Amino acid sequence: MMKFSYTIVHIPGKKLFAAYALLRNPQKVPYRREELVAEIDAFIQMITSSLPATSRRLDELRAARLKDETCQKLTDYVLKG
Repeated sequence: MMKFSYTIVHIPGKKLFAAYALLRNPQKVPYRREELVAEIDAFIQMITSSLPATSRRLDELRAARLKDETCQKLTDYVLKG
């Protein structure tokens, strides 16, 4: 294993402004499934379009994901809860 040098620093919650804002401003209305799916699809499209990989390589990754048991369990968990 590679050795890493790191420092652990405690940051009080009140100084984590984004997390604090999210905590104080929860969404009042939950997402509808269609909205959530559309938002996830848009996010995936943005990520995959910026990847330094060819379409062929992305297809290979998709095929491998479909065969991978862990990925299947994760997908089922995300979709079905």
